[in-house]
Amino acid sequence: MKLAQLSRRQRGLALCAPISEENIDDRAMRGAVSQARKTEDFVHQQAFDQAVNALVRTIPIPPEIVEWFSTEHIISGPRPTWQRLARNPAMLAIAIALGVIAGIFVYQFVEHLHDFPGSGTARRLLKVASSTRSIILDPIKTDAAALGDLFFMKHRLAHYDVPPEFADFHTLGARVFDDEEGLRVAQVWLAEKRMQFFFFPAERDAKTGKVLDFSGWRYVDHEGWTGVVQQRNGVCFMAALRGLGITVKIWPMAVEIPTPIRLDEDRAHKSYDRTYVDRFWRILAQSERVLHEARCPFVGKCSPVHFFWGSFDLAVTRLSGRRAPPFAGSVPGLKAEVMREAYSHEVSSAGFWPGGNGTDFPAFYSYAYPVPAGFREAAVQPEAAYFSEALGEFLLPYDAVRTAADPEASLLAFLQSTYEAAARAADWDRAALECPRGLPRVPRAT
Repeated sequence: MKLAQLSRRQRGLALCAPISEENIDDRAMRGAVSQARKTEDFVHQQAFDQAVNALVRTIPIPPEIVEWFSTEHIISGPRPTWQRLARNPAMLAIAIALGVIAGIFVYQFVEHLHDFPGSGTARRLLKVASSTRSIILDPIKTDAAALGDLFFMKHRLAHYDVPPEFADFHTLGARVFDDEEGLRVAQVWLAEKRMQFFFFPAERDAKTGKVLDFSGWRYVDHEGWTGVVQQRNGVCFMAALRGLGITVKIWPMAVEIPTPIRLDEDRAHKSYDRTYVDRFWRILAQSERVLHEARCPFVGKCSPVHFFWGSFDLAVTRLSGRRAPPFAGSVPGLKAEVMREAYSHEVSSAGFWPGGNGTDFPAFYSYAYPVPAGFREAAVQPEAAYFSEALGEFLLPYDAVRTAADPEASLLAFLQSTYEAAARAADWDRAALECPRGLPRVPRAT
């Protein structure tokens, strides 16, 4: 076999190979030398090179010549593998640094994913809200709806008006100041704890000066504060609320309906009418006040006035203290154990329901569990109230209350008369459970 029969690459590697094969680390060069060893040309060349090497080593080299020779390797060693690179401390440090940079980038991207024109100013004002003390505000006790006139007359600030959704709030103080960017900001301290209002100019285009508009309400968060922002007439309004630092876990499954869908996956029920939502909220707010007054003369165990988001009703429940027979009915989407616990004792419950499930109109309701004999036949007030056999409870249509000469008195009469009907029919110990109705700021005689 001749050396010329090897490939050009193999010949090049073989001719460049070291004299001693022990110093060959490259796999390709070792393979080329192994093939070249089968040729006479290579064997003769190696023998000649080794003889010359031995001769050269016997010749002494002057010290001044030695320093001319390089001590570096002419041929580089083997290429580093990915395992070696992974174990290299420098490469690990670079990988960690890149990971941190990528994490910061993703965090910043997610944090500003829902940004809107003016969101930066809103976040700065949430920081102001967290550091403000009431002593630096001018005392102003009025309804929030009157703030627009105050800011215009005193500070010449136009369109600094509170939206209708927040017009019923009561103020304790306010101030107007210039923030770090020179924006004219109005800050309002409210009687409701942990809540403040802010007004500030809307963000504008740097070239045209046109207001950068956005629709609806937008949300911002900063250091435990949450703000809802709306832009109207070139002015942003923000209602800021400080949280309690409580981690809340919400089960997203709809309940008390036959075919529940996870709320975060429900794409079918997506209608929203702001007008009717606002009306419903106002009904709940006024009903809650009357329900509180209705429970006032009851000194037995009583629930707070609370809202059930499953059946979507506002309710208050009075308990006799006596055990009730196990609840044998069923409610869609609720386990039997839940209902047995809810009705473990005798109750008289009343509240407001927007309708549905057999009732095609909003109504106030009142029922007793277990239903005592004679309860459904009881005479209750006002005249528009009646017992629904389909639902097993007394109903008072909301329209009857709304159109009454005295809506509050009409609702109180319904709540009191239906409770008395349940207490009489079930023979509750009313002497131990009731007391005279109190008056505001007047202590009751005991």
